Amino acid sequence: MPKLDPASKAQPRKFGTFAGVFTPTILTIFGVVLFLRIGWVVGHVGLAHALLIIVVANAISLVTALSLSAVATTMHVGAGGAYYMISRTLGLQIGGAIGVPLYLSQALGTAFYTIGFAESLASLFPGLDARLVASATVLLFGLLAWMGAGVAIKALYVIMAVLAAGLLSFFLGAATSEWIRPELAASEGVRVSLWQAFAIFFPAVTGMIAGPSMSGDLRNPGRSLPRGILTAIAVSAAVYLAVAVCLSLLADPAILRADSLVMVNLAAVPWLVVAGIWTATLSSGLGSMLTAPRTLMALAQDNIVPVWLANRLGSAGEPRAAVLMTTAFAASVAWLGGVNVVAPIITMFFLNTFGMLNLTAGLERLVSSPGFRPRIAVHWSVSLAGALACYAAMFLINPPATVLAILVSFGIYFLLKRRSLAQDFGDIRGGIWLSLARAALLRLRAYAPQPRTWRPFIAVFTKLSSGNAGDPAREGCALSGPSGVCRDDLLDLGSWLCGKSGLATFVHVLADSLGNKAGRGLRAASRRHLAGFLGERDAVAFTESIIAPDFDQGVLSVMQAYGLPGLEPNAALMGWSHHPEKRPGQLRLAHTLLAFRKSVLFLHVPLQVGFGQRRRIDILWTGGLHNGQLKLMTSHLLRRTPEWAQAETRLIRPVGGQAGIPGARRHMSRLLRAAHLQAEPLVFVLEEGRPFLEQIRQATAGASLLLVGLRLPEEDDFERAAHSIDEFLAEMRCAVLLVSSAEAGDLLKLDESSS
Repeated sequence: MPKLDPASKAQPRKFGTFAGVFTPTILTIFGVVLFLRIGWVVGHVGLAHALLIIVVANAISLVTALSLSAVATTMHVGAGGAYYMISRTLGLQIGGAIGVPLYLSQALGTAFYTIGFAESLASLFPGLDARLVASATVLLFGLLAWMGAGVAIKALYVIMAVLAAGLLSFFLGAATSEWIRPELAASEGVRVSLWQAFAIFFPAVTGMIAGPSMSGDLRNPGRSLPRGILTAIAVSAAVYLAVAVCLSLLADPAILRADSLVMVNLAAVPWLVVAGIWTATLSSGLGSMLTAPRTLMALAQDNIVPVWLANRLGSAGEPRAAVLMTTAFAASVAWLGGVNVVAPIITMFFLNTFGMLNLTAGLERLVSSPGFRPRIAVHWSVSLAGALACYAAMFLINPPATVLAILVSFGIYFLLKRRSLAQDFGDIRGGIWLSLARAALLRLRAYAPQPRTWRPFIAVFTKLSSGNAGDPAREGCALSGPSGVCRDDLLDLGSWLCGKSGLATFVHVLADSLGNKAGRGLRAASRRHLAGFLGERDAVAFTESIIAPDFDQGVLSVMQAYGLPGLEPNAALMGWSHHPEKRPGQLRLAHTLLAFRKSVLFLHVPLQVGFGQRRRIDILWTGGLHNGQLKLMTSHLLRRTPEWAQAETRLIRPVGGQAGIPGARRHMSRLLRAAHLQAEPLVFVLEEGRPFLEQIRQATAGASLLLVGLRLPEEDDFERAAHSIDEFLAEMRCAVLLVSSAEAGDLLKLDESSS
């Protein structure tokens, strides 16, 4: 947030519905198109198509106004109007991607209307330089905006009175003139298409956005915005339809095409229409000059554009820095000249904004967010249809320009995405994902878990206890009771195994009584700590913390209750304890987890070795498929990751004599072929009289990871089994993963025809 001037702390004047919404909206709608281009449209495409253009344009405007009203009545609308609502609903990145083009279109609108004023003046006084007049008018508007919205809106009241008098003069002239038969269709030889005429007319209805842009200056935006905008649309649509019909009844299409001031010649009091033309174009330009700086200031306050643009330069409420920028930009554009040049550009920008406003309201209603409680209920299909109509119209008008407008928005979005803008408000994106997740979970209920559709949903357990806090020797290590396995290794292995196929959840177990820790916020702090640790390593995983009397109880609680049907953890990964007295308890825990149909993975990593170069995975094969399938699946999952993609896999099986080699090799080759896995089957003969563990160590020398099946003993034999595992691990010179599978089915989807 920028630091504003002390004077800006004063409370700015607040406007009601008529002054703050209806007046700037209706006067922005009644601009260049009403007096200088509606006849041009009727003359080129005929009355029927002209009425269709007016109806379609106003229908898009009406649907957008309804969508805008729905959003405005369910939230506090701050400065920035449409940008504020989009950014607070879809996030700053998407809001900025729409807000920047919205500001440019509003600033272009100022130039557009002043160019129209200059053209009308130059047609009456040929000696005038239209570009000079347009630029000088922009500077005058900038001066009024600098003085304040209060001064400008007082000027708008005068303009509205003159404009009403001009329209009344035209309608009186139409009522007293002789009518001709209107041309319903376009004349032969006219080369202006329906959608080209639509692009010229559409800026007329874009004035609808002027009211929302004044939202920061309203006493009650939630009430004033819908009332003021909808009333302005209804009044303006009726006037445009009436003017189009009158022109078709009073003038030949050729005259309508050639004479931009035809309304002057048809009016009862021509000079009132001239005054109306000038006031209409001036009011639209002034309305745009009031709204564009406020959008720019809102963008600056959100750090989308440089924050100095939000500076009020001593004013109590006027965005004076933004006024200076807008004045400079609009004055330079005014030198381009030509209403027909600028109009299509404004049309594309505004259609893009209207489309996003409709999309915002439609998605809010569609995801059924409890926080979306509008006082004006609009069905999601209406808003989404409005969004579709906006983008369809863009493509029909000019497909290359549409693609360019979308690419500009996406370019701004990705630029803002890279800047990682901070926001302290929620947006609809979370609601969209929650709705999709809810729908997917409800559908998932119908599918019972099957071994052949198995995916790794692994809970990775670590323990932080008061006895280890602040111990530099254990810094960065995850303690499973406590264990000697570094937390980095557990995190890496869990991330690798789940990859893009499953879900990993890293769980802190806070070992203490619930009463001691629950009231001190330690669980939330533990989650933040682990989430920060994962974020530093760009790990994609969930985090959880649980307070339990001891580590084992924490593991059992999570493995029973965490997750949802179809997405609950199917395996627990933890470190093998370096405390001998705790290892039998780990086997007892594994025994219980297997009874719950949860697989168990114990990781042992020598701290000085780690995972080495990750060049080879060895699987110690004993012939059975029970733990064997999970070992093979584990190696397959690892090799799918970039870190292990270059690793080779070996299937190592010891046999008692030379006679067993051919059969063992055939069996392993057949298994690998049936499972469609790449691995080298390696069979070696155990030498009699030589220690078994020494021979295994020699056979697996150079491996980065050794996968070993873990057969759990009966409950009264845990101590002996733990001692045997310790002896085995002590002999190995690489990381070892002990695998005990609870999966009884065909995890590998074995191709029986190949076996």
